[in-house]
Amino acid sequence: MSIDRQRLEQEALQFISKGQNEKALERYVTLLKAEPRDLRLRQQVADLYLKLSRNPEAEKHLREIAKQLRAGGKDRMAIGVYKQVIRLKPDEAALYVEMGDCYGAASLPQDAKASWTKAVEMLARTRPDQAVEVVEKLIRLDPGDMPLKVRLAELCEAANWGERSSKEWRKLAQEARRLGRIEDRARFAEQALRRRPDDLESLSEAADARNAMGEYELALKHLQRALQQAPEALGVLRSLGEALDGLGAKDKARSVWREVARVAHREGDPEGRAAALRRAAEAGETDPAVLAELAEAQRLAERAALRLTDQAWAEPTSPTELAVWARARTLAQYGFAERARVEVERTGSRALSLLVLLAELRAEVGDGKGAAQVLRSLNPSKPEAIEQIGVRISVLEGRDALGLPSRPATPPPADDDELLEDEPTGGGDEDELLDDDALDEGMVEELDEDGLEDEGDGDAQDDGGWPTDDGLEAEDDPPTGGADEDASWSFLDEPAPAAAAPDLAADLFADVLGPPTVSSAPSASAPRPAPAARPLPPAVEDAFALLLVGALDAAEAAAKRDRTLHGERALAAILERRGDAGSALRGLQDALDESAEADPGYAEALLALAALNIGAGKARRAQRQMDEAADLLGAAAEPELGRLRRAMALLGL
Repeated sequence: MSIDRQRLEQEALQFISKGQNEKALERYVTLLKAEPRDLRLRQQVADLYLKLSRNPEAEKHLREIAKQLRAGGKDRMAIGVYKQVIRLKPDEAALYVEMGDCYGAASLPQDAKASWTKAVEMLARTRPDQAVEVVEKLIRLDPGDMPLKVRLAELCEAANWGERSSKEWRKLAQEARRLGRIEDRARFAEQALRRRPDDLESLSEAADARNAMGEYELALKHLQRALQQAPEALGVLRSLGEALDGLGAKDKARSVWREVARVAHREGDPEGRAAALRRAAEAGETDPAVLAELAEAQRLAERAALRLTDQAWAEPTSPTELAVWARARTLAQYGFAERARVEVERTGSRALSLLVLLAELRAEVGDGKGAAQVLRSLNPSKPEAIEQIGVRISVLEGRDALGLPSRPATPPPADDDELLEDEPTGGGDEDELLDDDALDEGMVEELDEDGLEDEGDGDAQDDGGWPTDDGLEAEDDPPTGGADEDASWSFLDEPAPAAAAPDLAADLFADVLGPPTVSSAPSASAPRPAPAARPLPPAVEDAFALLLVGALDAAEAAAKRDRTLHGERALAAILERRGDAGSALRGLQDALDESAEADPGYAEALLALAALNIGAGKARRAQRQMDEAADLLGAAAEPELGRLRRAMALLGL
């Protein structure tokens, strides 16, 4: 039935002028029923309800007005409506959130911040899970606000989100490290450990921070847990060396630094190996074989650090070369090495400076083979250039890292209780880590209460050597299984009980750290059974099958049907196949950041991310991810980890 809109509006206005609001409201309600999307009519109805003190009806219409305004992109106009609703419902936090959203959409950040902050104050105690979402909005508004990030971690904890809160505290510890705020770094890392007491990354962060603060005994508490999980993790071993140096336990420190050098050499880190041997020398190392090894390690480290683009003979010789060279180096400096490589290749130039630059850019993006190929095509005239190109090729092809012994040349001494002995074994005075000579009596008592006292000693085993391909003699290749995983670090003769799996960390550092700290959480040193092979979701199987034959679009469509980390891993592989390794790395990293260890495909995604980081030359990140994947998968990860370690060695990472 049609209505006479003009007549009804005139009647309504007349009733309003006479103060007859009820009758005016009847006319406007009739009009609104005929045209429900007319916001002017709905506002009139809401105003009349307010005049008649019928607040619930007024609120209903005001909310509808705000909803329609936001749907039409008129957020600025909606702000005034929200203010009216808030006057009716001042205790409803959601209204402040929505009004803050309108301020944000209207480019009024300070007003948005005020509204969202008010909402957080209202939600923090009763609904911390909802407050988390609002704090995330505030952080996006001001990414550098550390107190806000602390509030986010606290709210996640209040919401009883253990995994998420631990993750946020870890991120805070990393940011504090970047900002040089050592005390905050320690505090944040230790907060993360409250929820995940055996998280290796948090343990390493906390130990490094305590070392930096000179609180070495506290660092050892964290290292005790870390070593149970990863007795050969370079970062953990370096922290142990720092703590022992700080406590004045020089004999123990020397042994640890030698072990750091061995692991760094095995993992293809010549600079790390040289640095560790220097620390051993600084701790009083006098063994001629170790000092000779140090000289060789420093030579190899210098070769690994050589960059041909830094040499005078490789500088541009014309303005045209200089323009390309300068632009490409600037791009690489700011993290766009792949883009810089493409730009140099597009020039097609055969100029020496640009070919050298191209080789170094290829090496930077993980294409060591391609870099060596470019360098082999050069024909320089200067002897210095010929020699340095040869050195760089040998490093890129991994010959420097792989042609030497796989562990330090010095075998452990025959009577050899280097790490675990309680009594001196020679003419000199042995520094005991936590005896009365190293620490004052009060500190010893405090550490003993925490399980850091000396426990005993044992005997090392001395192994024979085996000839490498190049004729150099090295120590025995470490066995891949069994209780004695590394003969040069096994110091206890008594076999482990038959029912228990070997606990390498406890064996290696029992004298240094005492018995493992008891935790309410499951022990990280307990044997982790190798998981059974886990089949991929069907969509992911399809994606990898299609990827194998180069049907990338079809593979991508299949991968997107699976929302687990398995699907994200497949998408990353597709991006890498398309030549966009950077996007693959970022996408997979984001997916892992938003996931928990229990999520399907978490460990496999870690291994894939480690491979991408190795390709990008980010060895430290890759190693952390490999360590975590090894912890999650146990023996099942070893074949893939072996390939990744080999790749790192070949690339000189």
